[in-house]
Amino acid sequence: MRKNSKKQPKRIVTVESNKATREIVLISIVNCETNKDYTDKFKEMCPSCEAFKDLDGMKESLNWCLNGDSKKYEFKWVFVGKTKSIGEARIYD
Repeated sequence: MRKNSKKQPKRIVTVESNKATREIVLISIVNCETNKDYTDKFKEMCPSCEAFKDLDGMKESLNWCLNGDSKKYEFKWVFVGKTKSIGEARIYD
């Protein structure tokens, strides 16, 4: 049996995009190693990373602030509605 070659992400970040303003706002961060919420601690450490203008800026900022490897970064929209969308970014070492 083949093992899953993909490593577990270090953090999972949930964001919300407002379709009218096109701004992406940080909703939550979960530390996958401890399975605990990391949002408040992150907002204290990096208050400038609570909102993003676009997906490329978000990728760069999150990987920089969370010490992630940008080559392994993954993002997908998990809900797309008329006025807002919810997305999930996975940050890897």
